Amino acid sequence: MLNNMQTYTFFALLLLTVNSFAQAGTFNACNTNLIIKNITSKLSTISDYKLNIAVKFGSNNITSKIIGKTPNKLKITQKIHTTPPHNYIAVFDGKYQWVESKQNNHTQIVKLNISELTKKNRPYDTGYYLMGTGLLNGEDYIGTLTTLLNTYDFTSICNNNIIILSGIINTNKFKYYALNIKSKTQNIKNIKKYIEKFNKINIVTKKGNVGIYGYKFLSDNNNILFEAVFNNIRLNSKISNSEFLYIPPKGVNVIDITKQLILSNH
Repeated sequence: MLNNMQTYTFFALLLLTVNSFAQAGTFNACNTNLIIKNITSKLSTISDYKLNIAVKFGSNNITSKIIGKTPNKLKITQKIHTTPPHNYIAVFDGKYQWVESKQNNHTQIVKLNISELTKKNRPYDTGYYLMGTGLLNGEDYIGTLTTLLNTYDFTSICNNNIIILSGIINTNKFKYYALNIKSKTQNIKNIKKYIEKFNKINIVTKKGNVGIYGYKFLSDNNNILFEAVFNNIRLNSKISNSEFLYIPPKGVNVIDITKQLILSNH
């Protein structure tokens, strides 16, 4: 298992290798549409998954362990590396979303009734999200990659097994996604801010493999705004439903915020 420093070192070396190949002219253009079609097709065959995600944005460092099972189960165990650290557990068990927040000796737990807040095809889009997981709001691992591939216009370069997908946001596709697909009503100003800030993306993957190493949102001058690195990916390992059983710790009050979110979403 790679630790976080090893993971970032690997990803940095990989991108340095890519830059070296590009400067040497050894990278070739490849069939971008076919690459995306193959990745999307393989994503559709995933029934369950486990992976770790390491996120960096600004001065923030966040690590998450993700476990998911189609069609509606997801568990996120997250650590925000502050002093003191802030720990979260978010569980979608098919009926409720549970979120446990812990810092120092204080624990808070909220729950939400999923059926009252989500659409059937978007069971994680309750409007109550953990930030900095590397997953898009309201999406699991499969949904995140599918949405990124569908809302950016990509070009690609290939060398041996390494593929670099470089994308520019498709404004019309992203607006449609934000206004018509996401469960929570979106503010036009926020959509414009997202389009302006996260208009460029790089995704690193391999030929013949759904294993995407991660992605980076880049500024216009190619500074890294947000980086998510994926590692220890395991697919279709027949995860038991018991992995998504959440039992609140004794003595901690659970707050149901379903009604509050219904009101705020409208």
